[in-house]
Amino acid sequence: MQTAASSVNALIGAGIAQADAKRYPEAETTFRDVLIVDPGNKFAWYNLGLLAEVQNRRSDALAYYSKALAADPRYTPAMYNKAILLEGIDLHSALALYQRITTINPKAATAYLRESFVYDRLGDKAKASHARARAVALDRRLATVTGPAPAGSK
Repeated sequence: MQTAASSVNALIGAGIAQADAKRYPEAETTFRDVLIVDPGNKFAWYNLGLLAEVQNRRSDALAYYSKALAADPRYTPAMYNKAILLEGIDLHSALALYQRITTINPKAATAYLRESFVYDRLGDKAKASHARARAVALDRRLATVTGPAPAGSK
């Protein structure tokens, strides 16, 4: 007999497989089925956010990432994706999320890098340079990255 947790895990796995196969409507239904059983499942909300992003439904993606963060305020994947989307809407909110990520995980090199891009766009070159130096110190490969991939530039 399957437990509720193993059923939820099986549904999450099925939804991810459906999304990987680009069967987005099926994946969305599967993740919503998870939420019927477990309304606060951060993984279901997060994956709904990914699906919404892939389908250029940015406002839905933001809402889903927010729900994932309501379920787990320290869930950095949702925080990171939400911050990237916010870069095109509200730089200060995006910056606050990147700072939360690096507080939770001081080794989050890409969060420091994105933070540097936001500071640059805000005109604070000193803070941009400091954040970039932190990113590169953590991951030397980031030294060659020249700029952000703006949300919605597909």
